[in-house]
Amino acid sequence: MKPLRVLVTGASSGLGKALAVQLAREGHSLFLTGRDQKRLGEASDNCKGAKDVFKGLGDVAAEADVARLYSEAVEKLGGIDVAVLNAGVGRHGNIEDISVEDFDLQFNTNVRGVFLWLKHILPHMKSRKSGQIIVTSSVAGEKAGPGKGIYSATKHAVQGMIEALRGELRGTGVKAATILPAAIATEWWAGPAGKGNPLPKNALTPDDVAAAILTIVNQSPTSDIDRIIISNASPAK
Repeated sequence: MKPLRVLVTGASSGLGKALAVQLAREGHSLFLTGRDQKRLGEASDNCKGAKDVFKGLGDVAAEADVARLYSEAVEKLGGIDVAVLNAGVGRHGNIEDISVEDFDLQFNTNVRGVFLWLKHILPHMKSRKSGQIIVTSSVAGEKAGPGKGIYSATKHAVQGMIEALRGELRGTGVKAATILPAAIATEWWAGPAGKGNPLPKNALTPDDVAAAILTIVNQSPTSDIDRIIISNASPAK
């Protein structure tokens, strides 16, 4: 397989960082985005084997940032073959307890962020009649649970958006898919998202989910993966 030009948002930590490392091992050219300059630099430094690695700082919820990052990615990579829209946030809490600020944060990042990137990526890929868009969703996008109502609502919105998009893309040569992991063992759980929401003992690793995303990236021209759901394994008793 020839090297692909891959955009990864939310690449400074967790799943995005693990995915960037695995993509680098396959020799692809990468454009990584994030909001923390130090952590994004560390993630970039770990991408051994990549053909090229570029990075850009910005907020996926800010229209001007996305427009700038898109232009930088296309200029430096020479185009985008695969876009992994991975940036996301979560806040745990019952619906009546979630603040308006945390509601807005989750919808702006998880839903608006995907939408803004799609507005730029879709015309680019459709004009070339090829490309793959992969969006990080969650099992919470299929089934909601107590304390996860607002986060789950954002992921249901993502699932609806990409389901509709798949129909809109028929005959264009562009593919779209979602990855729906269960709990992943990342530093996400040490922050506000993990408050009152303990990490399961059988949590997935970032590498588990990154490997599944690579399955989509490496699919054949004759296949069109819709979604991959990854559950936490049930430990032996």
